[in-house]
Amino acid sequence: MDSRTTEFEQMLDTIFSRLDKTDVRLLMRVWSARTGKQESPGSGVPADLIKDMKNEYIPTGDLRMLEKDMTAAGISFPSVVRDLSDVPEDLKYTKTTEAAVGPTGGELEIPGFVKLVVPPGVLQQDTMITISTVDVAAILRDSESFNWTSGYPWSLGEDVCPRELLEQVLFSPAVDVNLHGAELNGDLEVQTWRPSGSEGMECLLLKHHDGEGWTDITASTVCRMYPDKISISLRSFSPVAYVWAPVEAVISVGKMIVNALSSRTLDCRFAAYIKPMANDVHFHVVCRDQSVETDDYLPGFTKCGSNLAMFDLFHGDVLEVAVSVRGGQSESKPLELRSNPCHNKYGQNIQMLLDRPNGDCVKGEVDVKKKPSFRTVCQFIFQEEDDITPSKGGKTKGHSKKRSQASPPLPKKKRKELKMHQRDEEAGPSAVRADTTGAVDMEESFEKVIEATSHKWDDLARKLGFSENQIDGIHNSKIDQDHRCREMLRRWRDREGRGATLQVLKQALINIGKRWTAEGL
Repeated sequence: MDSRTTEFEQMLDTIFSRLDKTDVRLLMRVWSARTGKQESPGSGVPADLIKDMKNEYIPTGDLRMLEKDMTAAGISFPSVVRDLSDVPEDLKYTKTTEAAVGPTGGELEIPGFVKLVVPPGVLQQDTMITISTVDVAAILRDSESFNWTSGYPWSLGEDVCPRELLEQVLFSPAVDVNLHGAELNGDLEVQTWRPSGSEGMECLLLKHHDGEGWTDITASTVCRMYPDKISISLRSFSPVAYVWAPVEAVISVGKMIVNALSSRTLDCRFAAYIKPMANDVHFHVVCRDQSVETDDYLPGFTKCGSNLAMFDLFHGDVLEVAVSVRGGQSESKPLELRSNPCHNKYGQNIQMLLDRPNGDCVKGEVDVKKKPSFRTVCQFIFQEEDDITPSKGGKTKGHSKKRSQASPPLPKKKRKELKMHQRDEEAGPSAVRADTTGAVDMEESFEKVIEATSHKWDDLARKLGFSENQIDGIHNSKIDQDHRCREMLRRWRDREGRGATLQVLKQALINIGKRWTAEGL
């Protein structure tokens, strides 16, 4: 046995050691149906069958077959392997791909999982389309386990469905299609595989609608069944889950999973809170479901900015929360959403310690994106009020300007709005201040833009006149966001020549919500 095989076997051992008895039992059922090996009766799984199962995965030297079996069994494979250093990064999250498709039609595919077929004439113009898988097991699971049944009974009550029935349910990969606002002249076809062991079962199609929850669209959807795949036709898109259930239980299972998914769907708002210290601040970004009707937070913290999520989120979604302080540091942290804390008064938070740039009040931007596609979830500006900032001696600083005694003090929120309005007014009607510094080192400016904005390089590219095909080409030619941003800026400068001015770059940054980055150039 060579070293690579030994390392792969050790990785499998680590993965299997994380599975509980229910995980193994669900996985064994799918594996037995696919391989024809005898499934163990009863609740236990003999050690020799587990060994046989591992040995069947080892010759491939690839985790993708195990990933597919876990998906079919309703086990969140990304959650199992996310913190394992030897596992490839693309297996640690849901899968996504995008490409431009035009009026002549075309196909997009996540190999081994889902294919989108765009017939000729359905699109009116070249359109960027993104397809992603959705980890249904991660939405429904409990934090202590990896399979979808571990979250039972969710918030639905103990008698919603017998547990023994849940373990008969199978899954095809759930999929989300994003047309980025394009209108269709006809249906698109979505193809995915059907799980081993689903023979004689019925497939439920459950679709999510932002702000409305999940619904069963099986009866209203054109669906074609094949021995190894399922194909559906749709004209409007949002996440669709494929659930296989025994014929006699399909109605009760469908109703239960619709309600369970809806209970784990979050209509979020994000808020930033600051607790001032002498030389730095405690900074928390808090996520709450909008059903929580309060902005109250921990003692000593003051709200300094907020905004709503642009679309619904799910329990188990992995977000990247990036905080950029004007004139100071930039920091980002991951946040794996949990429905229970998001419905709590204090929400689910990430915590940072931010330095004060030059001892001034802290202000900047919060940018929340969903991994792995880095689709923008929420953006907002935060600003610390200057009358709550402790001085170095520990006392609170007041405003340096005196107010007329006849005028009552303005509420903090109004003062904040007034300051931001005044700053915008000072910037002039073009929203870009005149550059009076003469020649500007564009390379130095590019580095600042890359540091602060590489996560939004594609939005910036659109404002600088790049087409979707050009953006797609840059995306595919470079390995990460920083390199893509640098390549895009280089191409813009080469293309525009003397027209690639700092003023144009600043305006483009402001147009994508990066005013402070622009003003810092």
